[in-house]
Amino acid sequence: LKALLDAGRREEAWEGCLQYVLDNTAAVRSWLGSDAFPGVEFILRDHYFNSGSRNTGKILQRALNIHGAGLVVDGIVGPKTRQELQDQLAATGEAVFLVGLQEKRQAFYRLCKQFPTFGKGWLNRCDDAFSVARSLI
Repeated sequence: LKALLDAGRREEAWEGCLQYVLDNTAAVRSWLGSDAFPGVEFILRDHYFNSGSRNTGKILQRALNIHGAGLVVDGIVGPKTRQELQDQLAATGEAVFLVGLQEKRQAFYRLCKQFPTFGKGWLNRCDDAFSVARSLI
């Protein structure tokens, strides 16, 4: 990417960055089972890229538990979590689910020991991502 930027090939560098993010967050699409919920997919991919699979699984499970899923919050997005995600999205709709996901993502960051240093930026990122996600539905 640096070589592309140094050569003034910004568009190619940008495409390379996007592909890198898509490749490294592909698991999220398998959790959803389709591209029917772009806002939720965006939020989960953003968190996955920045905080990893396990932490993203945990915020997802906590958001699902808001509506009574009763999932163990272990960060492993197995068949039960995936089915519950699909069921809740079908029942509540994407906009409602996004609110819970946003709430649990912010709570995750507030519990991090680095929150006093980085928290304001993290919460701003959450808000920005939430705005983008809502614009996709």
